[in-house]
Amino acid sequence: MGILITGRLFIGLSSLASSFIF
Repeated sequence: MGILITGRLFIGLSSLASSFIF
């Protein structure tokens, strides 16, 4: 369960960083 939450946060941060980079 914690892994799923962490993965979801990681994906969210990744997409957020992508929008900042692009």
